[in-house]
Amino acid sequence: MAELSNIEACQPIVSVFMSVYNGWPHIKEAVESTLNQSYKNYEYVIVDDGSTDECSAYLDAIEDQRVRIIHQENKGLGKPLNRWMRECRGKYIMRMDADDINIVDRIEKQVAYLEGNPSVILVGCQIGYISNLGETSRGQSDFSIDHYSIIEGLKRGWSTMSHPAIMFRRALLEKIDGYVITGAGEDYSLIMDAARFGELSNLDEILYKMRIHDGSTSWENSLKTLAGFEYARRRFEAAENGIDYSLSQFQADWAAKGALARLQLRGKALAMVVYRKAKIDRIKGNSVRAMLRTSLAAILDLNSTVGWILKNIRSNRSGKSSRDA
Repeated sequence: MAELSNIEACQPIVSVFMSVYNGWPHIKEAVESTLNQSYKNYEYVIVDDGSTDECSAYLDAIEDQRVRIIHQENKGLGKPLNRWMRECRGKYIMRMDADDINIVDRIEKQVAYLEGNPSVILVGCQIGYISNLGETSRGQSDFSIDHYSIIEGLKRGWSTMSHPAIMFRRALLEKIDGYVITGAGEDYSLIMDAARFGELSNLDEILYKMRIHDGSTSWENSLKTLAGFEYARRRFEAAENGIDYSLSQFQADWAAKGALARLQLRGKALAMVVYRKAKIDRIKGNSVRAMLRTSLAAILDLNSTVGWILKNIRSNRSGKSSRDA
């Protein structure tokens, strides 16, 4: 594992980095959950990616001096954000999505963890789930907390970290390009690239609530996410062997997949959509429909769905514990 360069002693300031495109009305709750954090020494960099709804006006009306608004034409996530991320001044950079909610002590606890664990380059946390209408799930994520389990899970295609719930050392940007692709799946490359220069970890408590939308379950988006993950995995394994695996090479390899492989990918993508809808059903309390959809997802992609089911069982048990209070 390569070493990062020494960071000059500096004040432990955090840069909260968020982008938004037409995020009204949920962005208001996301911003307030950040401005009301127990930890106060941070800047809040918000990139408005060409919003056409009420977002821009709302952001421009914020008077908190810690907030810096950047307006750009609609370019999407991923690579277009690298420029602005590199302008963050913090020793640590914290990501979040514009429709989610930070628990009040998220920044404080992730900063304390990175300060106390210099070998860790990037830290996440457990997440809770909320619906588009604000309904809260009893369950939560059950991410592994140690580096080995996290990276081995990622290699197998499992979700072992949540991108909007991460905080990482800004020094990482001296070693990697940031996001190497734009669109669905760009988060996997950032996390797996980070693993080459330090350890990954998850805090074993809920510090973030993710909003699950009915409209965020498209088959096409799931297929793109699978492609983004596959590129991140191959890129990581190639780097371990000292080989550069370019995006153009991956695109050629992806296009050359045979008919059976393409069919399997479509089944996996559809299973992701169906299981995500099952998760929405569970949040809304419709356990019967959730069970039926989970069963259908298992038929489409048994290997992944078994993992999802086991995680859901564990998370529901955890949801009854004090961690979910």
